[in-house]
Amino acid sequence: MGLRRQYEAVSRVKVGGMDEVLFFEHLPVVTLGRATPQREEPKTIETRKNGLALLRARRGGRATWHGRGQIVGYPIIDLKRRRLSPSALVSVVGESLVQWIREAGTDATFRGDNPAITLQSGKKVGSVGMALLGHLSLHGFSLNIRGCDSPPQIRPCGKDSQDMTSINGERKEDLSLVARRIGEILRGRL
Repeated sequence: MGLRRQYEAVSRVKVGGMDEVLFFEHLPVVTLGRATPQREEPKTIETRKNGLALLRARRGGRATWHGRGQIVGYPIIDLKRRRLSPSALVSVVGESLVQWIREAGTDATFRGDNPAITLQSGKKVGSVGMALLGHLSLHGFSLNIRGCDSPPQIRPCGKDSQDMTSINGERKEDLSLVARRIGEILRGRL
């Protein structure tokens, strides 16, 4: 559903529509970015046994898990119209996520050379993995808000699962409110 909705948004933006940011809380799925080494690709039978879908994605990066308690955002941005480079967009997205995390009372950093959002503990809470279709961006970011249930056979972005965490642990943050605020921050930075 997320991929179909992205391409629908790309079609609207491509013909001059306003840039869009789509937000999802996906059912459990593993996506394989273009940089996923074959040795890190989970076996389809293993993922199905764990109730996971397995999809190849055109985005950068390696294998990653999406699921409940995680916000996934897809900024569909016309880079040419905004006069943005791809790396500048990745930085805007990453820094927007860091701003929300800080507003939520936790310190975090963003590294553009390895697009990860990391807490002071060194644990990773989010990633940015985008692709371009001409001058339009697609794919985007994920942010673990509560829970981080990546199955053990998955190495999210090449990291061991113990290197991953979430912002709120088991606190029941309203994900729609989080998504709304992240969208406001992104629009303000773009």
